[in-house]
Amino acid sequence: CIPQNDPGLQKKCIVKLGAFLCYSNTMLICYTDLYLKRLWTTYEVASYLSLYPADRIKMLPPSVPVIFVGGSTLLWIFNVTGLFLNVLQDFMYVEFGLVPFIFLAFLVGSRNFARSRAAIARTLAAFQVDKCSCAVSTDRAMVCANIADLMKETQVLDKSSTDEEALAKFDQLVREELPTVLLKSLGKYSLRYYQMVLINFLAMMPRLCDSLPGGEG
Repeated sequence: CIPQNDPGLQKKCIVKLGAFLCYSNTMLICYTDLYLKRLWTTYEVASYLSLYPADRIKMLPPSVPVIFVGGSTLLWIFNVTGLFLNVLQDFMYVEFGLVPFIFLAFLVGSRNFARSRAAIARTLAAFQVDKCSCAVSTDRAMVCANIADLMKETQVLDKSSTDEEALAKFDQLVREELPTVLLKSLGKYSLRYYQMVLINFLAMMPRLCDSLPGGEG
């Protein structure tokens, strides 16, 4: 984390941010709607794009862990309830009555994911670095200058170019390269195949344990 209380040390850390990212094989972004609307996080993307191809950037929206944990919990409750009702041999319809609620939860989560995906595409299509917010107004000139320097030093454009041309080139880079790469890293659906397999495995654990020798009461 870059220190905020020491301006001198803060400036040194900002200058060295590119060197730190140089040793990072992948950039994982915990993406929200604000990520590419803030100047500091935009600077992180600029630094990484100046060093590596855009396909090394991975995105993880906050909704994915919620869907994963929530789905695992609901299916686990479903299976535990089923075992309990099998023992009682009464009110078996309750177990099946839980199925619509589980599917409804997945549908709501998937719909929210689809909306987030569409919002990401819209944000990237209209991206402009000069419209990004910055909590400390004095940081804006420094960060924009660093982005421009990165574009020039990495030969994305000629070193004789102005800072305005460099920032415009960065805007173009974000609009053209990031949408395809980031949306691909998200996938078409809220969860990947291996995540669905893991959810079902975790949810089936009660039944698997119950079926082991000595597991039946």
